[in-house]
Amino acid sequence: MQIIKNISDFRLSKFLSKEIIEEKEFDYAGVDGVAEVLGWHIVIFRELENLECTSAISLSDANYNNELSDLVNLILSELNINLQVGDCFQKIKDKFGQPFSCDEVIEEMKRYNYLLDNNSIFACFGVDIHEGLISIEIISNKKIIDGIINEKWR
Repeated sequence: MQIIKNISDFRLSKFLSKEIIEEKEFDYAGVDGVAEVLGWHIVIFRELENLECTSAISLSDANYNNELSDLVNLILSELNINLQVGDCFQKIKDKFGQPFSCDEVIEEMKRYNYLLDNNSIFACFGVDIHEGLISIEIISNKKIIDGIINEKWR
């Protein structure tokens, strides 16, 4: 069963005008590619070896303002994640189960790391103790997932 919708055809331009999206060369965890970027909040990454397929989505500081929260909630819904900005860890755990790891890189925010869909998807949910869910990262790129798992990038 696929828990998260396949991200390969995901494009930020489905939700926003191309005029406000910056497309640029991008290095995502040591993998070269191109990304659709909205400030530092949203990164939609495609690897150079396969520019047709999105292989990573990063949604950061989703609680920055109401407009961004609404956009991130729309993206989460599109990806069949059924979570919203501000949700508590228990809601994430109810949907995805126990994470394989957890870290606290930023004080008062824990990142809960999951391997989903037969280890083909890495998902990270950043939960602030006061604000709830504020960051989400979804990766289908095997090189990046291998680095996270085997080289302990997380």
